[in-house]
Amino acid sequence: MRYFDQVRKGRIEIIPMIDIMLFLLVFFIMLTAQMIPDRGLAYHLPGSHTATRLQPATVTVIAGAAKASLQSLIRVMDACREAGVRAVSVATRPLAAGGAH
Repeated sequence: MRYFDQVRKGRIEIIPMIDIMLFLLVFFIMLTAQMIPDRGLAYHLPGSHTATRLQPATVTVIAGAAKASLQSLIRVMDACREAGVRAVSVATRPLAAGGAH
């Protein structure tokens, strides 16, 4: 009869608690990482009357300043080709009608 008279103590399982805490930690880290704004450099794209809108690219290969030298552009394109990139486009902005060439 003594066995039935003993009170069973509750156990706190620590492993599920650790799993939940790690899940919350990862969740908040990912949420905070999305709140940080992207940083970049301000630049002015060269203009073109024949600029067309392309499908959104996964990587912007070339987006340089309007006053960048042609030699700099060629160096970047050479580096892209050496890295195995075959589809290279140059980012431009549309010129207003009657704009400078």
